[in-house]
Amino acid sequence: MENTLQHIFSTDYDQDSFFSGVLEYVFGEQNITRQDYPEEFISADADRNLAENANILSIKKVGGIEGFFNDFSIFDITLGDNSKIAYSRVNIQTVLRKKLRGENAFLLFHYQKPAGKEWRLSYLYSYGKNSTDSKRYTYLLGSQHNARTVTERFTKLREDLLRVKDDATKSKDLLEEAFSVEALTKEFYNRV
Repeated sequence: MENTLQHIFSTDYDQDSFFSGVLEYVFGEQNITRQDYPEEFISADADRNLAENANILSIKKVGGIEGFFNDFSIFDITLGDNSKIAYSRVNIQTVLRKKLRGENAFLLFHYQKPAGKEWRLSYLYSYGKNSTDSKRYTYLLGSQHNARTVTERFTKLREDLLRVKDDATKSKDLLEEAFSVEALTKEFYNRV
């Protein structure tokens, strides 16, 4: 299964593959929901202007994950093709944090025409004054990346979640660890 994960993470964005090959594998098919008619989160004119300034074409809630520390949502964010996904995460997440207050979410960023382009998977936790850092809990994916780290992290996350499935605090910590760039850096320097 690890090969399937790495293949999904190192190819063009495909929402169906992400749901079936990543989310259902890691969190269990019974815990994943998909929305047949995704809800658009940019509706008001003020939101539309803010989103356009960040090159966001749409933010859609496409599903969720239930049964862990908190239920959380899965958002599909389509960016304009002239956006620079590798560099614009802070501007984009400013819009998202305003719109998604009080959410736990996976954020899937991709271009309107995703063929041959990078995509991003981020984890957002936002309750009150506590939230994840927009620069830290994220992976750049696609054919330009070998996706070894994210594959290893998600494989380990699955194993760990199976082990602690009824412990809400531990499952939240494990999810943050899987996305934490800081933890990755510490691991790297400890190996060297």
